[in-house]
Amino acid sequence: MNAMGHVIIEENLYDRAFVATRTEGFEEYKKIVEGYTPESVEAITGVSAQEIRQAARMYAGAKPPPFSGAWA
Repeated sequence: MNAMGHVIIEENLYDRAFVATRTEGFEEYKKIVEGYTPESVEAITGVSAQEIRQAARMYAGAKPPPFSGAWA
């Protein structure tokens, strides 16, 4: 999930206006997921960076989102 969050933020696949007005702690979350590149997570999990990026893009593009809430 952190690698997907990394991709969603890196590629600006999120609703910035919603985040700015309706969330708390987003900057802290960005700092956390910054270190979870798809490549680093691939080395740990065996799930390819390409598959992680694809899953993140699919998740970000789903309307309505499959789920939401705190991931911590």
